[in-house]
Amino acid sequence: MTVRQQVLGLATTAGVLVVAAVVGSWSGRPGGLLVMARVLHHPVLFGLLALAALAAAVLVGARNLLFRVLVLAAAVLIALPALLFAGSEREVTTNEAAPHRSDRHLVVEEGTGVVDPLWWVYVEEGSGLTKRRWPIGYFNGDAAHNALTEASWDGLDGVRLVTGEEDESQVYFVDLAPEGGKPCVRSRGVRDRSAHGGRADVSAVGARSTTSTRGFMRSARGHLAHGDQGSPGNKEAPGCSPGAFCWSG
Repeated sequence: MTVRQQVLGLATTAGVLVVAAVVGSWSGRPGGLLVMARVLHHPVLFGLLALAALAAAVLVGARNLLFRVLVLAAAVLIALPALLFAGSEREVTTNEAAPHRSDRHLVVEEGTGVVDPLWWVYVEEGSGLTKRRWPIGYFNGDAAHNALTEASWDGLDGVRLVTGEEDESQVYFVDLAPEGGKPCVRSRGVRDRSAHGGRADVSAVGARSTTSTRGFMRSARGHLAHGDQGSPGNKEAPGCSPGAFCWSG
């Protein structure tokens, strides 16, 4: 195999990996096919492999030693932060079927981000190759009142999430479309289980505030969908109750 063929082969491999990463990112969107996401939605892995293929192509094709050294050093500098901040493997700590519905599950995954504990909450609906996943919550346990302490079903089409302990605990309710499982955050919003026994609105899941429900939806982007980011808005999705703030992703 000639040098030119080696370079072309490595560059093609890098291109295929980039395409796979793009498809994986698309499949990892809210409501995307779960099987495809599990196979392809690994941006750090595919990114590092594509980087390695491109660096190898340059190292094989370039003749200047200094240029090779610079390319290799650049590749290492790019890869190291990605490896260091990739986070730990997630562990499924909850996988609970909805009442009287074997095709809908509440799933909680737990991991760590360098130091802080993290929780991702999803609803999965369907079976086999057609199963879809909707992200409904992301919690960073950097503060005790942000830590997810409970996730459970609230009837057939609702999820109840609790953060914090005792007086600092907060309860959040997320409604789901009866068909498809698309999440909606209703204006009934949040209940405060503190000693005051009152009711509170918050600016984001996992963060305490006193903003209105519309403010809650505007600022919830980083908390309602982890890396699989959805776009909460005030557009009603098919099957969602009137007045509910539903996912438009």
